[in-house]
Amino acid sequence: MKISIIIPTLNRSRLLNRTLFTLSEQITKHDFEIIVVDNGSTDDTRDIVEYYANILKINIDYLFDDRPGLLIGRNAGARKSKGEVLSFIDDDVILPPYWLESVVDVFRDRNISLATGNNYPFFESTPPEWLDHLWQPLGKTGRCLYQLSFLEMGNKNCFIDPIFVWGLNYHIRKEVYFRVGGFNPDILPVKYEHFIGDGETGIVESLKAHNFKAFFEPKISLYHSTTTERLTKSYFFKRSYTEGMMNAYSCMRSGYNPNHGNQNISSLYGRVKSLFNKLSPFNHNRDNKELFEVKQGIVQSFSNGISDYLTNYTSNDLIKMYVKEINYLDIDYISSKYYN
Repeated sequence: MKISIIIPTLNRSRLLNRTLFTLSEQITKHDFEIIVVDNGSTDDTRDIVEYYANILKINIDYLFDDRPGLLIGRNAGARKSKGEVLSFIDDDVILPPYWLESVVDVFRDRNISLATGNNYPFFESTPPEWLDHLWQPLGKTGRCLYQLSFLEMGNKNCFIDPIFVWGLNYHIRKEVYFRVGGFNPDILPVKYEHFIGDGETGIVESLKAHNFKAFFEPKISLYHSTTTERLTKSYFFKRSYTEGMMNAYSCMRSGYNPNHGNQNISSLYGRVKSLFNKLSPFNHNRDNKELFEVKQGIVQSFSNGISDYLTNYTSNDLIKMYVKEINYLDIDYISSKYYN
């Protein structure tokens, strides 16, 4: 079984270097390829990739595609891939030596179409005290911190809801990926942010409709590097604003119409209330002004993201067309029509 490891990247050569090093150290007897999709870097990303290709002689392809957005990187990589399984990872992950071998082992079971493992934190500096309060419980023993893509579900394998398979550690059979239409659009540069989508979240309903099974395997766990910049309140507020826009996109794509009464809007803003309730421990921390500021900032930013997206959506027919697109896999069409 051949695995295609797809890594979209943009101006993050220092982090990418570490990720590629851990891939070069994989202990496996199985065939694999690495596809680095450079989304328009101006740093030494190409040099880093060429070092691993020419000096360390690992099977790695460099694809430069400066059309904007994570959607381009992911689907360009998928289109170029030759493997039976697509392993999408971020350019800032750290992989244990038997990670790849374990991915192969998981997909020996034909009942498994999608898989992930734990995404442990790897902090590059000491995290702030308030960060501990943002973890959310999962089941009896699990927890997650979605703003930093941290997922800890223990050491027992099991079938899971595909909503917990996130893009930094996302493994899917190639035939399934193309059958369900691939990822929806994701994060874009500020110039195009009104064309944001909901990324891997958008693929979930299609996977469920086709009864494709998602599996959690702790042996394919990894570490997610977290830079100092991402341990700031401003980063969390920005991320929450983006999440609000993504949620609004999901609702519009599902058939909500902000021009047809208050029921749809109430349902959408119910997600703001849900977020507030998830952060309810902060209600007891009014004496700690920093903790309360973080909670208020996250919720307000999320709400602002929804509001700004709806404003753009209702006034821009091109966004309405974009939301209803059937085939985001056709990145040539999507980029030429919307990313100009």
